[in-house]
Parts: sequence; structure tokens; C-alpha cells
Amino acid sequence: MSILHLYPVPRKTSKGRVLQWLVEHGNIKSKAVGRIAITGSLARIGVETNLGPRVTKFVHGQKFDNRTIEAWDSPSDTDYGGNDYFEKLLKLLEIEAEECTKLSSANLRQSQENHRDASSSSLTNLIVTGDDTGFGGQLYLTLAPKNQQRLPPTRIRVGSPVLLTEINQQVSRPGIVCRVARESVQIALTEDIPPSMDDTVFRLDLADDNIASQREQMAVTRVASASGNRLAELRDIIVGATQLQFSKGDDHFVSSPSLNQTQSDAVKFALTAQDIAIIHGPPGTGKTTVLVEIIREMVKRGQKVLACAPSNLAVDNLFEKLLDAGENVVRLGHPIRILPHLREFNLDGLAEKHDDAGFAKKLWKGASTLFRKADRMREKGKSKTEWKECQSEAREIAADAQKIEQQLVDSILDSATIICSTLHGVDAQFLGARRFDTAIIDEAGQCTEPAAWIPVLRSDRIILAGDHCQLPPTVISNEAIKRGFGLSLFEKLVARHGGEISKLLIDQYRMHKDIMGFSSAEFYDNSLVADDSVSDRLLKDFDGIQEEELTSTAVHFIDTSGAGYNDEQERGGTSFLNVNEAKLVIRKVDQLLELGVEPEQLAVLTPYAGQVRQISENISREDIEVTSIDGYQGRENEAIIISLVRSNKENEIGFLADTRRMNVALTRARRKLIVIGDSSTISTHPFYARLLEYFDEMGAYYGVWDE
Repeated sequence: MSILHLYPVPRKTSKGRVLQWLVEHGNIKSKAVGRIAITGSLARIGVETNLGPRVTKFVHGQKFDNRTIEAWDSPSDTDYGGNDYFEKLLKLLEIEAEECTKLSSANLRQSQENHRDASSSSLTNLIVTGDDTGFGGQLYLTLAPKNQQRLPPTRIRVGSPVLLTEINQQVSRPGIVCRVARESVQIALTEDIPPSMDDTVFRLDLADDNIASQREQMAVTRVASASGNRLAELRDIIVGATQLQFSKGDDHFVSSPSLNQTQSDAVKFALTAQDIAIIHGPPGTGKTTVLVEIIREMVKRGQKVLACAPSNLAVDNLFEKLLDAGENVVRLGHPIRILPHLREFNLDGLAEKHDDAGFAKKLWKGASTLFRKADRMREKGKSKTEWKECQSEAREIAADAQKIEQQLVDSILDSATIICSTLHGVDAQFLGARRFDTAIIDEAGQCTEPAAWIPVLRSDRIILAGDHCQLPPTVISNEAIKRGFGLSLFEKLVARHGGEISKLLIDQYRMHKDIMGFSSAEFYDNSLVADDSVSDRLLKDFDGIQEEELTSTAVHFIDTSGAGYNDEQERGGTSFLNVNEAKLVIRKVDQLLELGVEPEQLAVLTPYAGQVRQISENISREDIEVTSIDGYQGRENEAIIISLVRSNKENEIGFLADTRRMNVALTRARRKLIVIGDSSTISTHPFYARLLEYFDEMGAYYGVWDE
């Protein structure tokens, strides 16, 4: 027999119902089905060995009472908390990593063919024009083109992982981009041994973030093999092998007057969770406020908290609010990936203020000098013994510097009650064997499941916060998506347990009620309520903004259908743009500015990078933010213009089919939302047909000829 696994089957589903569904959808006879076991939302069914793969192919992706079923088979019956579940995660991680490598290689080949292309992921013919040593011995190199004044256009950005390669020796070293200017680029190398810099020519290439994948793989492997400890207990609870536990109540929590009732209830709920709890925070409902209150209450009770999120921006948001609340919190992560005004409070910044930090830096510089000296000795033909001795002395000095800095790090981390980090930044390099009473994962709906397991390794309790109705995890491989890798742990747990494990925040403090209405109906069962402070506010309520139709209403849709505003693929790339729609966007920007809207009160969003570039290159005001929808997640502004781009006879809508991405876009505006698109193209999708109907009912539907 082999074991067929079905996940997630509806709660309280009987074995007979599972058998009936399997016969109906799996092209299998009931007599070929063996023992059925149901644990939580996982059904394990014994089937004849030769039937396992075939039945899996039939039922995978099928609906079971409105739940999309994941199916896989294994040769033997393994416990749900054991290897079978996690072997699948590891396989999907491998598929995703392979796809990322293929994409990176393709980009590199394109860059090598034409490094001056705007999509280039490489910079060549570079020389070192400056260097410095930072905390941890990181070597900061400034590189500039050898025979020209400016860098060519490039996709290399601040924070990008890169490889620095010595052209003559083909020796590559990993690094992080710290600054990109017109004439130069600065990187921080992540290895102790510096490259030779005397008359050396380099190339710089965008690199895969292999560290992230490796840490995810490690986390999944550790979780799968855990036995007889708290990690094993949490694993079994999270995957549904054992039951959730909540204490009866929390008489010690006194709600802050700044919290509304649903927020206060969410805090109490999280505090009573013995194992895991979820805070579901739709746009504008104060999810971060609730998390800060939960963390502060835990600290009052003597707990240590690990606060994480998938992105640096999300971590910074939480970190800043904890700092403002006066908490003793430390931020992990490379300084260049942290907002500038927060860098002095991160681990590097705090360590560099210590008296011993200056001495450690001197040691690092001395080690770096000796490493270079050893390189020159080797190049000049000195004996191997001589340059090896020099290199050995450099390593000893570097080791002394590391000891000093580790003592500083230990002192800082031991005194902190809260550690903030990205999920992939939770690393033994700094944390050692430290454990935490509770791990908070914010924006947990945006990370893949393996990433979510990383902080679980170090924590006794888990609280996930986010909204699975907004941006999903970023997954490159279509095969991995089809096999369920795009489902976050957050989404799986909500689907399995619903209100038993989660609390929904419903009072929103961002949007006018007309901006909120469609998303509330479409994604949150009409449960959101606009607070009185925001429900009716409009642009015209600002001093200095003229009262015109555009500023006196909250929602405005401009239909470009029939106007010949056709989309097109970006030259030399894969993204899309719409030239005429971009011109209309710019006209609406100018109109809002003429009515008194300040540039910082306005942003333009679009799902396509090609349209971002098209608008940015033609707009007259450089102080107007034009960005992708994904890049604006977690942010808001008084007025938002959305350019949908897609307009074609084939009715292809591309990225627009991801309605969760559009939920993000539609909920960024506080007072004014302007959407521009082709109704005939987008209305072929049911979501957009309902959106257009909503605009029409609101009296917000305008033709392009009216503009």
C-alpha cells in the first residue's frame, strides 16, 4: 500500500465523505481504498501502491467543499508532523531555487550581451576608488568605471546582493550594494579576505540570495527531525497533528484607552494563546498598533520577544513604533537595508557607540592591510611560507577583533527585551543559542511557509499577523505555485481553524467609506467599518485645496475603452506599458496639483514596472512618487492614482488577475482614489466586472472623453 495525502479537507469531515469524494474525483473504486485517517485538515488514505501517483494526479487541485485540495502520495504511512509533510516542502524549495537560478543566469547572459541595456544586471570595467572598514570587519569598496565618467544604466540597486569578480583571476566575492550614484557604486563585502586592488579591474553582477534559501531549508529540516522538545510540540500543533490550547482568560490585561474593542479583544486573545494565535488585520485596521500592545504586555510579564516580518520595511515599521513606545528593542540586519533614521538603533549602530568598538575597527583595518600585503607578496613571487605567515597573522588579528565585537553584541542582545529582524535575518551568527518566549511574525501572509518556520525554531509560542487577502508570497516557479508553495502558513492556518485561531480587526482608520466599500464586500464579508474620523473626509477638506468635483468625491474611475489606448510590451524587456494611459495619468496628476494638492500627498501606482518607467520618464514633477503596487504595500497617502495598463483585443490582463494585489492598490488612498483602465479588457474577469459595477453605483464612472 501507499499513502495518499489530502490537504486541507473540511473540518469535521467524516471518513465516509472522504471516500465518497475520492471515488467521485479520483477515478478509483472504493474497494481499492484502504484505511482512512483524518488528523485536523489532513486525510491519509491507504491505496494500492500502483494507484497512488495516478490518483494524486486526478485529485490534486480539485475542490472539496470549496477548498482546493493539495494531494501527494508516499510509499509508507508517516506521521503528519514527520518527514512526509516536510519532504514536500523541501522539494518545493528545491524547485523554486532552481527556477531562481535559471532566471538569474538568463539575466546575466543578457547583461553580458549588452551591459548598457537598462535591464542590465552587471557593471563591468570597474576599479576601486576608495575603501573603508566597518563593524564586523566588513570591507566597504567604492567602484567606478575605469574609462568613463558615469555608470551605465543598471538594475543593480541599494541593498541588492552582488558578486564582485576580479576579471583576470575570475575570483568572485559576495557583497551588498550600499550606494549607487551617477559616477560610482559602493558595496560591502561579506568575506573577511579583501580582494587585490592594485591595478585590478572588476565586474559586478546581481546575485541570487542563496542565504535565504539555505536558511529556509535548514529550518524545514530541523522542524521535521525535532523530537521530544518544544519545537516538536509546536510543529505538531501547527501542522494539525495535535490540538490548539488556550487558557481560560487573562485577568491581568488592562486595555489601553487608545484601543477599540476589537483591537483590545485581539490583544487578550493573543495573550491567552498557549501555542499559536493569528491577528487578521485588513487595510487600515491598526494591526501594527495591536502588535505593539501585545509585545509591550509580554515584556511587562518578563518575556523576551522576537519580532519578525518578511521584508525590511515591515520590520522597520514595527521597530520604529516600539522605539517610540520607549521599549528596549534592538534591530538586526545590515544597516544599508534599514531606514536611515533607524540605523543608529540597530545592532551595528549600538555596537559602534561602545568604547571598545574603535579598537576593534583598528584591528580589522590592520588585518585587511596584512591580507592585501600577503596578496602582493604572492603576486611578486615571494615564497609560499612568507605570504602564508603574513596571511596567518592577518587571520589572528581578525579573530581578536571578532572576539571583541562578539562581546559587544552579547552585551547588547542580553540586555534587550525585544529583538527585531527579517525572517531570514534570524541567524545564529548573532543570536547564538538564544531562545524567546514568543515570536511575532508580521505580514505573515506574504512569506512562504519555509520562511515562517525560521523563528519557530527559537520560540515557545507563535503569533502570526497579516492579511492573506493582500499580497501573497513571492514565488518564481509556476510549478511550485501549482503544487501549493504560494500558500503561506498564515493562510493554511486560517483555512483550517478559522475563528478558533484568529481574530479579525474590523474598525478601519484610513479610508473614506466609499474607498473602503468594495474591498470590504469583496474580501471581508462587508465586515469593515470606517471610523467616524475618516468615513467622510475628502481632499476639499484640506486648507488650500479648491472645492471641485475631483476633490469633492472619494472615488473616480476613468474608462479608456474605445480610445485606442493599447498596451504594449516594453522594448527589450518583459514588462508592459501603455503610453496613452501614462499621458492621462500625468494629466490627472497635474490637475490635482493645480487644485492645491501637495506633491507629497499624491502617489501613482501600477502593477507593471514598464509603466512605472514610462510615467517616471515623462512626468514633469520629480517629487511625485511613481511606483509598483508591490512597492507600496503597507503604505498610504491622501490621493492615489492607479494605472491598470492592460488594453488589448485579446482581453489579456496579466498581473491584474491577482486580485489580492489589486486589493492592496485599492486600499492605499485616504481621501481620493482614481483608477484608470480599459473596461472592455478588464471586465472579462469577474472581479473587475464587480469593481466596475461598484464604481457605476457610486456615480464614479467616467469616460475618457469626459476628462
